[in-house]
Amino acid sequence: RIQNDFWFLGNEFLQSQPRHGQHSKLGVQSGVDSQGSDNLSDRVNELRKIEEQAKLQALVKAALSLDGDASDMVTLHLVGQTDLPTTSLDVTQLCLVLAQGDPQTSGVDRDESGASEPEPCLLTPLVRDWHLKPIQAAYANVPLSQPVLLRLNTILVNRDDSMWDNLPWASWTVDPEQRNRDAAGNNIDPKFHLGKRDAFAIMCGKDWSFKAGSQAVSLLTDQLKEKISSDKLDSDSSNADDVQSQALLAKRLLEMQIREMEMNVAELDYQLAIMEKTSPNGAGTLEFQKEELVVGVEAMKEQLDEVNSLEKLSKPTKNGTPADLIQGILQLVQDQRRSPAPYRGATGYAPYSSKDRSFTSPYDMLADIIDNQLKAQVIGCVLEDTSLFDGTIALGGALVLRRKTAQKSISLSGQAYTVDDEEEDFGNAGVEGGEVFVVECDVDEAVGISLSTKVPLQISSELWTRSSVMTKPGVEATAISGKPILGTWEVSDSELSILAEGEARNQSATERVAPLRIPRTTASLYDSMFSERPSDSSSTDSRTEAFPTDNPIKSLAELDGLTNQDKARTLLSMSNFQGRLPRPRTVKQAQARKDTSNPLNELLIPLIDESVRRQYLIRDAEQRGDLDLARELKQNRSARQRAQEAAEQARESGNDDSFEQWEKEAEFLESLRADVTQDEGSYSRFLDRDDWYERERRQHASKLDKKKFGTLLDGIE
Repeated sequence: RIQNDFWFLGNEFLQSQPRHGQHSKLGVQSGVDSQGSDNLSDRVNELRKIEEQAKLQALVKAALSLDGDASDMVTLHLVGQTDLPTTSLDVTQLCLVLAQGDPQTSGVDRDESGASEPEPCLLTPLVRDWHLKPIQAAYANVPLSQPVLLRLNTILVNRDDSMWDNLPWASWTVDPEQRNRDAAGNNIDPKFHLGKRDAFAIMCGKDWSFKAGSQAVSLLTDQLKEKISSDKLDSDSSNADDVQSQALLAKRLLEMQIREMEMNVAELDYQLAIMEKTSPNGAGTLEFQKEELVVGVEAMKEQLDEVNSLEKLSKPTKNGTPADLIQGILQLVQDQRRSPAPYRGATGYAPYSSKDRSFTSPYDMLADIIDNQLKAQVIGCVLEDTSLFDGTIALGGALVLRRKTAQKSISLSGQAYTVDDEEEDFGNAGVEGGEVFVVECDVDEAVGISLSTKVPLQISSELWTRSSVMTKPGVEATAISGKPILGTWEVSDSELSILAEGEARNQSATERVAPLRIPRTTASLYDSMFSERPSDSSSTDSRTEAFPTDNPIKSLAELDGLTNQDKARTLLSMSNFQGRLPRPRTVKQAQARKDTSNPLNELLIPLIDESVRRQYLIRDAEQRGDLDLARELKQNRSARQRAQEAAEQARESGNDDSFEQWEKEAEFLESLRADVTQDEGSYSRFLDRDDWYERERRQHASKLDKKKFGTLLDGIE
């Protein structure tokens, strides 16, 4: 595959090169001149770039299980925005317009009247309208000010189950000092890892030039160094002004460092309080960090007391001359900040020692975090079909990350060479250089990362053919202050509307439906503040059930008979399912690997009838050879499941009376349960009905003559 892609990508380049007998065009003659050598070297480097591009393309296709060679992929670019009608006549759906080919040529073809010619485009719906703002910033590609960037960052990070949540924060965040391990060297719970929280702090403005905080300590340290160097204070100096000016700087430096360390202690106390409730055994590392900080704070407070006395007396102290004291303070502060931060914004470290840069969008800032904190490179931005239903296309984005390989210098025969360091894992055990990770995201997020990293946005030619519609430029957007703005495009078919995934075509507000559907997503807390709750006009009772009332799968045979599409429809119909369905690619890859369960089963099994779930788990344990687990599951069966199995055995043996008796018993036991989808004992037993009371109540109710009460007892057993 790599060879095929390499041939496709380099074919035009190779065809443009001179054939045999045309060496004069290359500058290669009997005596090769310097210009000819340079040209040949440039062409060799160009071929190497093409080969590397082919390798990256092959990695992307392998990670996403894409078939074919490079010619099967279509490169897209963002050209504008448009609105499409939905099922409601008064509501439109904002969509991004993605075109094929050169961005400079889209929308420039004109007919005889001068109007723009329609061209095939993808109309990809946005989850929320305000998600367009970060895309507009990435499209403009102009450095943003602090307030604007921070406001846009909140839109990117407050999205559930999308790119921000799916990045490998816990496993790929560099950890050279093993902060995410306990005293025994074991990994702590991933939810207590610092990577994602550090990245969130960076997106909120931590450790950048517009954020003061700990950078004041670095500034004061540099000022004190310069002051000592200029004054050249020594043991026999009697210049009181120099001593006091240096003492003032040292005092301010200590105060700032103490304040910062006390804030870090308070933050560690907060984390320890959480871990005591959730994971008490994982608090060892945090307690050790807190002890170190507390000791450091006490040492600095002692030095601060001496500086206060030095300001007043200007005489030698118990620790030596004033020069010795100030040099000791400087060394103490530097020792507290001696460990360089492994990445920008790392908790507990000094500010990252690199020149700050400006960012053009939240995606630009996130790309920098991926590069420095995750030590990863974005090698692919692909749009793929996320719908499990035949005849329905709902696009989603997928980013392909490749872990960087560490470099080291070696010396051979007096020459220095740079080679790959295969043993360096940046503190992430089990993560090797060159490893590939797929990040699932929304379409607009893939577009934003593509714009920021200059990685081409691609889609398979088959999906492009099935999904594209004819669109043409409408109102041209005028640049504001030199910033390009997305223009508005118009769909050629005015009767085209868009439906959500799972909606029927007869619900369309217009005659024809767009080939792409609006993906089903989980609204985040941030989004739900601006979303209206759907109301049911046919229901007068606004109360919600405490437990799910739907139980669609009644037997293991019924579960086994479901196809992937059936399982997807079942999940979407269940009231206790909250989340996104897995993508077809994920299901396909899991089925190809024999040691991996179906992702749909992982979502469906916890939500179905507890007796069916236990039968499935028992069978799975027996197939894997885990007989101890199978035995434990059988011993812990509920009374309801035992009655169901007894009824099934009686039916198979032909004992109809016993079958009816056990079936009624199973139905009775089911009526006692508040939620039959949860394991017996997993919630408070006081939520269930009492067995003895319900049996006596039914016994008394069976003796009543309901005809005497008219309709009063209708529906009561």
